Amino acid sequence: MCKSALLGCILFSLSASTASARDLGRGFGVGATAATLGQEFGTGALTLSYDLNPLQFELYTGFVTHGTSFIEDGSEYGIAGGIRAYYAVHATDNADFSLGLGVGGGRIKINDGANFMTGQAGARVRIFLVDNVALMGEIGLSALVQEGEDLLVLSPNLIGGAGLIYYFN
Repeated sequence: MCKSALLGCILFSLSASTASARDLGRGFGVGATAATLGQEFGTGALTLSYDLNPLQFELYTGFVTHGTSFIEDGSEYGIAGGIRAYYAVHATDNADFSLGLGVGGGRIKINDGANFMTGQAGARVRIFLVDNVALMGEIGLSALVQEGEDLLVLSPNLIGGAGLIYYFN
């Protein structure tokens, strides 16, 4: 009797799952991020996230700054937004590693204004500080299409960013 009770307790403890990053952060989240889109653009954004585990979606919108050599008086500002989708390829107890793609766009006030669009591909790491708060960092590449004064620029850029997301799970 004692052996069967002990065996039952062992089997139960082995079958009980521990919380992992696959269990953390599920559902809707809101956060703040800061990113660079190459050497010319920087953004500060409000991020809305939805984690379907292992698939994650992010919608971001915010302000963007721009400073290049073809603007006479330094940096300009504008608005930007986009959507990204990530797929978690590896997870541990408190973190996950994801690969993703995204598209975005915005408007920079260069003289009369200029629009830009980006396509992004990258990797992201989320570290869960507690069950529903994640610190994230991302790195990748973007292709930037920008219109200006009778000018269309297509340029690849290295991107990077960091942020904090609170999940309502």
